[in-house]
Amino acid sequence: MKMKIIDRILLILCTLAIMAISIILISVSFRILPISRIQYWISAVYVYWHISTVVIMISLLFFAISVRLLTSGIRHSKIKNTLLKITDIGAIRISLSTIDSLAQRSTRSFPGVRDVKSQIIPNHEGVHIYLKVSLMADVNIPQTATELQSGVKEYIEKLSGVFVKEVQIHIDNPAYTGKSVD
Repeated sequence: MKMKIIDRILLILCTLAIMAISIILISVSFRILPISRIQYWISAVYVYWHISTVVIMISLLFFAISVRLLTSGIRHSKIKNTLLKITDIGAIRISLSTIDSLAQRSTRSFPGVRDVKSQIIPNHEGVHIYLKVSLMADVNIPQTATELQSGVKEYIEKLSGVFVKEVQIHIDNPAYTGKSVD
Protein backbone atom coordinates (compact mmCIF):
# COMPACT_ATOMS: atom_id res chain seq x y z
CA MET A 1 0.00 0.00 0.00
CA LYS A 2 1.29 3.39 -0.94
CA MET A 3 1.09 6.14 1.69
CA LYS A 4 -0.42 9.49 0.81
CA ILE A 5 1.89 12.50 1.03
CA ILE A 6 -0.05 13.95 3.99
CA ASP A 7 0.34 10.68 5.89
CA ARG A 8 4.08 10.73 5.22
CA ILE A 9 4.35 14.28 6.56
CA LEU A 10 2.34 13.34 9.67
CA LEU A 11 4.53 10.28 10.19
CA ILE A 12 7.65 12.47 9.99
CA LEU A 13 6.17 14.86 12.58
CA CYS A 14 5.39 11.99 14.97
CA THR A 15 8.83 10.51 14.47
CA LEU A 16 10.50 13.85 15.19
CA ALA A 17 8.43 14.25 18.37
CA ILE A 18 9.37 10.76 19.53
CA MET A 19 13.04 11.52 18.78
CA ALA A 20 12.85 14.74 20.85
CA ILE A 21 11.26 12.92 23.79
CA SER A 22 13.91 10.18 23.50
CA ILE A 23 16.72 12.75 23.57
CA ILE A 24 15.23 14.38 26.69
CA LEU A 25 14.91 10.99 28.44
CA ILE A 26 18.47 10.02 27.49
CA SER A 27 19.75 13.39 28.71
CA VAL A 28 18.01 12.92 32.06
CA SER A 29 19.27 9.33 32.35
CA PHE A 30 22.90 10.37 31.78
CA ARG A 31 22.41 13.38 34.10
CA ILE A 32 23.16 15.83 31.28
CA LEU A 33 19.81 17.53 31.83
CA PRO A 34 19.10 18.07 35.54
CA ILE A 35 15.88 16.60 36.88
CA SER A 36 15.12 19.97 38.47
CA ARG A 37 14.78 21.46 34.97
CA ILE A 38 12.20 18.78 34.03
CA GLN A 39 10.35 19.38 37.31
CA TYR A 40 10.29 23.13 36.55
CA TRP A 41 8.79 22.51 33.09
CA ILE A 42 6.14 20.18 34.51
CA SER A 43 5.24 22.58 37.32
CA ALA A 44 4.92 25.40 34.77
CA VAL A 45 2.19 23.37 33.03
CA TYR A 46 0.28 23.17 36.34
CA VAL A 47 0.78 26.82 37.32
CA TYR A 48 0.30 28.79 34.09
CA TRP A 49 -2.99 28.25 32.22
CA HIS A 50 -1.65 29.45 28.84
CA ILE A 51 1.13 26.83 28.97
CA SER A 52 -1.46 24.19 29.93
CA THR A 53 -3.59 25.21 26.96
CA VAL A 54 -0.65 24.89 24.55
CA VAL A 55 0.30 21.47 25.97
CA ILE A 56 -3.30 20.25 25.70
CA MET A 57 -3.58 21.46 22.08
CA ILE A 58 -0.29 19.82 21.08
CA SER A 59 -1.30 16.59 22.84
CA LEU A 60 -4.68 16.53 21.08
CA LEU A 61 -2.97 17.22 17.74
CA PHE A 62 -0.57 14.31 18.20
CA PHE A 63 -3.42 12.07 19.35
CA ALA A 64 -5.39 12.91 16.18
CA ILE A 65 -2.30 12.32 14.02
CA SER A 66 -1.76 8.93 15.66
CA VAL A 67 -5.38 7.88 15.10
CA ARG A 68 -5.17 8.94 11.45
CA LEU A 69 -1.93 7.01 10.88
CA LEU A 70 -3.32 3.91 12.59
CA THR A 71 -6.52 3.94 10.53
CA SER A 72 -4.98 4.96 7.20
CA GLY A 73 -3.89 1.41 6.48
CA ILE A 74 -7.30 -0.18 6.98
CA ARG A 75 -9.58 2.32 5.28
CA HIS A 76 -10.92 1.86 1.74
CA SER A 77 -9.18 -1.46 1.09
CA LYS A 78 -12.26 -2.80 -0.71
CA ILE A 79 -12.73 0.34 -2.79
CA LYS A 80 -9.13 0.29 -4.01
CA ASN A 81 -9.54 -3.26 -5.32
CA THR A 82 -12.65 -2.46 -7.35
CA LEU A 83 -13.73 0.10 -9.89
CA LEU A 84 -17.15 1.63 -9.49
CA LYS A 85 -19.36 2.31 -12.47
CA ILE A 86 -22.67 4.03 -11.83
CA THR A 87 -25.61 3.26 -14.11
CA ASP A 88 -29.23 4.44 -14.09
CA ILE A 89 -30.37 1.39 -12.15
CA GLY A 90 -27.47 0.93 -9.73
CA ALA A 91 -23.75 0.54 -9.22
CA ILE A 92 -21.42 -1.99 -10.82
CA ARG A 93 -18.17 -2.94 -9.12
CA ILE A 94 -15.48 -4.45 -11.34
CA SER A 95 -12.50 -5.95 -9.55
CA LEU A 96 -9.01 -4.97 -10.60
CA SER A 97 -8.20 -8.66 -11.02
CA THR A 98 -10.93 -8.82 -13.68
CA ILE A 99 -9.35 -5.92 -15.58
CA ASP A 100 -5.95 -7.61 -15.13
CA SER A 101 -7.27 -10.89 -16.57
CA LEU A 102 -8.79 -9.06 -19.53
CA ALA A 103 -5.50 -7.27 -20.22
CA GLN A 104 -3.55 -10.53 -20.11
CA ARG A 105 -6.06 -12.40 -22.27
CA SER A 106 -6.04 -9.63 -24.86
CA THR A 107 -2.23 -9.43 -24.91
CA ARG A 108 -1.79 -13.20 -25.26
CA SER A 109 -4.15 -13.24 -28.24
CA PHE A 110 -1.66 -11.22 -30.32
CA PRO A 111 0.64 -13.23 -32.60
CA GLY A 112 4.25 -13.19 -31.44
CA VAL A 113 3.53 -12.72 -27.73
CA ARG A 114 5.22 -15.36 -25.63
CA ASP A 115 4.41 -14.18 -22.09
CA VAL A 116 2.87 -11.18 -20.32
CA LYS A 117 2.79 -9.76 -16.81
CA SER A 118 0.45 -6.89 -16.06
CA GLN A 119 -0.31 -4.32 -13.43
CA ILE A 120 -3.48 -2.25 -13.22
CA ILE A 121 -3.40 1.14 -11.47
CA PRO A 122 -6.82 2.78 -10.96
CA ASN A 123 -7.40 6.50 -10.56
CA HIS A 124 -10.35 8.85 -10.85
CA GLU A 125 -10.00 9.13 -14.65
CA GLY A 126 -9.90 5.38 -15.40
CA VAL A 127 -7.10 2.84 -15.30
CA HIS A 128 -3.45 2.79 -16.25
CA ILE A 129 -2.26 -0.54 -17.58
CA TYR A 130 1.39 -1.57 -17.41
CA LEU A 131 2.36 -4.61 -19.46
CA LYS A 132 5.68 -6.45 -19.36
CA VAL A 133 5.69 -8.50 -22.54
CA SER A 134 8.05 -11.18 -23.82
CA LEU A 135 7.92 -11.65 -27.57
CA MET A 136 8.84 -14.51 -29.87
CA ALA A 137 11.90 -14.26 -32.06
CA ASP A 138 11.86 -12.11 -35.18
CA VAL A 139 8.81 -10.02 -34.23
CA ASN A 140 8.61 -6.40 -35.31
CA ILE A 141 8.76 -4.79 -31.85
CA PRO A 142 7.52 -1.24 -32.64
CA GLN A 143 4.59 -2.47 -34.73
CA THR A 144 3.60 -5.17 -32.22
CA ALA A 145 3.85 -2.75 -29.27
CA THR A 146 1.65 -0.16 -31.01
CA GLU A 147 -0.93 -2.80 -31.94
CA LEU A 148 -0.87 -4.13 -28.38
CA GLN A 149 -1.52 -0.69 -26.91
CA SER A 150 -4.55 0.04 -29.07
CA GLY A 151 -5.84 -3.55 -28.98
CA VAL A 152 -5.68 -3.91 -25.20
CA LYS A 153 -7.29 -0.48 -24.70
CA GLU A 154 -10.18 -1.26 -27.05
CA TYR A 155 -10.68 -4.78 -25.64
CA ILE A 156 -10.90 -3.66 -22.01
CA GLU A 157 -13.10 -0.64 -22.75
CA LYS A 158 -15.44 -2.76 -24.88
CA LEU A 159 -15.84 -5.64 -22.40
CA SER A 160 -15.74 -3.77 -19.07
CA GLY A 161 -16.87 -0.25 -19.89
CA VAL A 162 -13.90 1.09 -17.90
CA PHE A 163 -11.97 3.94 -19.50
CA VAL A 164 -8.32 3.07 -20.13
CA LYS A 165 -6.22 6.21 -19.65
CA GLU A 166 -2.98 4.66 -20.92
CA VAL A 167 -1.31 1.38 -21.79
CA GLN A 168 2.43 1.28 -21.16
CA ILE A 169 4.40 -1.59 -22.59
CA HIS A 170 7.81 -2.82 -21.54
CA ILE A 171 9.29 -5.35 -23.97
CA ASP A 172 11.37 -7.81 -22.02
CA ASN A 173 13.72 -10.57 -23.12
CA PRO A 174 12.57 -11.47 -26.62
CA ALA A 175 13.21 -15.10 -27.50
CA TYR A 176 15.95 -15.34 -30.12
CA THR A 177 16.51 -18.41 -32.24
CA GLY A 178 20.07 -17.49 -33.15
CA LYS A 179 19.15 -16.34 -36.68
CA SER A 180 19.85 -12.76 -37.63
CA VAL A 181 17.09 -10.57 -39.03
CA ASP A 182 17.99 -8.96 -42.36
